[in-house]
Amino acid sequence: MLVLRYNNVGLPLLTWPRIKCWPWLSSLLLMSSGAFSQALPKVDPAGVVNGASYAQPIAPGSLVSIFGTNLAATTMTAQETPLPTELAGTSVTLNGIKAPLLFVSPSQINLQAPSSLSISYSAYTQATVTVITAVGSSIPVKLPST
Repeated sequence: MLVLRYNNVGLPLLTWPRIKCWPWLSSLLLMSSGAFSQALPKVDPAGVVNGASYAQPIAPGSLVSIFGTNLAATTMTAQETPLPTELAGTSVTLNGIKAPLLFVSPSQINLQAPSSLSISYSAYTQATVTVITAVGSSIPVKLPST
């Protein structure tokens, strides 16, 4: 028979009379299955766009929106400046540079493109975007930048 008791700070303790129970076992039983089900982030190649026009290319210092799946574990908005480079365990790199984040959710990220992205005044260059979460990294996506 399973017996539910509470410790001195109000946390539940699962015990089985006459059966030795290891402390980590009760923690494992209380974990949500959602903790094990999140997949790698996937960025839609056409879904990395200028935050104002929703078109490509992106420019250094501009606002950028990224659309895809499993981009973050939860929804979170930046609460301070300077903007953080990680929100809800999610970060984004553009050409290997961590970008300041404004908003993350499972299907969308809004960020500021690093002003140090390379610029070409005569032709488009390419930027590589990677989304990193606690589960892992997305496949890098290449897109035009000015």
